[in-house]
Amino acid sequence: MISRSIGDLDEHCFSVVTFDDEQYLIASITEGTLKENKLWFIPLPKSSDSIVENLNWIKLIDNLDSFYNFVTFEGDLLYLKTNFQAEKFCVITINTKTNEIQEIISEDKNDWLEEVTRVYNKYFLVQYLSHVKSILYLYDMKTGQQLRKFDLPIGNISVWQDEIYLKE
Repeated sequence: MISRSIGDLDEHCFSVVTFDDEQYLIASITEGTLKENKLWFIPLPKSSDSIVENLNWIKLIDNLDSFYNFVTFEGDLLYLKTNFQAEKFCVITINTKTNEIQEIISEDKNDWLEEVTRVYNKYFLVQYLSHVKSILYLYDMKTGQQLRKFDLPIGNISVWQDEIYLKE
C-alpha cells in the first residue's frame, strides 16, 4: 500500500496491483477509513526495460460512491466485485476502451458474495456467505452461468488464494 498526499488527493491511500503478464497497473484509491474506492489504471509498456516517468492514469471510476475490488482482466475487460447497485455484491466487467459496464454475476437475494477467484483461465470460483456458512460455486467467467455448486460441510472458508489462473 502506498499512502501519498498530492493536491486534491490529501488523506487518500493508494493500493496498487499488477499481475504476472503486467498488462495493467491498477490503483484502488480510498479516503480515510471509507471502504468505497476510486479505481484508476494505466496500461504498462510491453518492454520490461521501460520506465514510465509520467503516469497518465485512466480514471475508470473516479468517485467514492461504491466499493470496487479488482478480480482479474481478460483483454480489454476488467472484472470487478462491487456493491454498486448491489448491496450484497455482484461481479461486473468494465471495458477499458469504451467504459461499457456489464453485469456478469448478479447479486444474490439472500447470500453475500464474499470472494471471487479466477481458476483455469475461464472460470470463477465464488464464495458466498449464507447463514454463517460458506457456499462455493463454479461460474463460467464470460457468461456468468453457474456451472456447479460444491457441497461443503457446515463451516466457513477463511483463506484461499489463486495462483496465476491455475493450470488445467
